[in-house]
Amino acid sequence: MKKFKLLLIVLFFGSSSSTEHQLIGSWKQCNIRGEYIEHRFFDDYVLYATEGYWSPTTFPIEVQDDTFKIRSLGRIQKFKIVPLSEDSLMLRNDQDTILLLRLTEEIPIVDSLNLDKWLETYEADFRRRSSEWTECVQVPMPELLDLGEVDDDFEDIVVPDLSELDSTYVQ
Repeated sequence: MKKFKLLLIVLFFGSSSSTEHQLIGSWKQCNIRGEYIEHRFFDDYVLYATEGYWSPTTFPIEVQDDTFKIRSLGRIQKFKIVPLSEDSLMLRNDQDTILLLRLTEEIPIVDSLNLDKWLETYEADFRRRSSEWTECVQVPMPELLDLGEVDDDFEDIVVPDLSELDSTYVQ
């Protein structure tokens, strides 16, 4: 069932064509519990996987200049994107500061035609990368910057009502 939900979300939130933002791509981080996390940002969604609970998940996002918002677990969070270098970004809002480090290899795009094989391959690659980053601890943040207010001029993210799908498309 999880695989089916992932497939539907990827189909509905497939990457759209727009100019590429620095955020777009594959990133890693350590959370405050020292767990390894990977993100693959696309124009309108993010693929998220964590060592603590293995189940790759996608969330709709909207990237706009130096901010983005994400809808996850029934709430919307807005972040300011602060480039630190070509290979590191800081995501900031009033509650969180997240340091992302660019992965040296891209997380593969979900293969909806061979989802089981994709999941198996991605999990093996994820576990390998996680074990290679042996000191996964919360990376110290650079000095906190006064980033000002995060503008709230985003349009609402429209999440399709999956119950309206024609049952002939659902197997």
